[in-house]
Amino acid sequence: MGMVGSDAPDFNLPSLNGHDLSLEQLRGKPVLLNFWATWCDPCLRELPLLEATAQTHTGDLIVVGVSVGESLTAVEHFVERHPLDYAILLDHDEKVGNLYQVQGFPTTMFIDAEGVVRAIYLGEIPSEQLTRNLRLIGIR
Repeated sequence: MGMVGSDAPDFNLPSLNGHDLSLEQLRGKPVLLNFWATWCDPCLRELPLLEATAQTHTGDLIVVGVSVGESLTAVEHFVERHPLDYAILLDHDEKVGNLYQVQGFPTTMFIDAEGVVRAIYLGEIPSEQLTRNLRLIGIR
């Protein structure tokens, strides 16, 4: 996890709502970047926690889910069954997953308002750990 303390690499990906989103556009706000897949059970188990976090910190924190290696159709079907209010981006060819050295799912990156990676968590994140990592990026 050698990325902690370094700048988060910029990327540009299509979102489920049809607009492209780049990390650079989010600069100035802390970002929780969650790499996940629809077939990953721990990912599904942590979605309600991420959704609640996005709701609780609306306006202060940007929560972004990056679906790695899956088709638009698969992700659309999934989100129809499990509605999520935060942005879901599509990393079809796994370029961004590779750029971020994602080794497994879910992987959650905590990026501060200056764009620096402050923490990385691999696996389903316990809420206490989530709270601790959010503090590192200025979210109380």
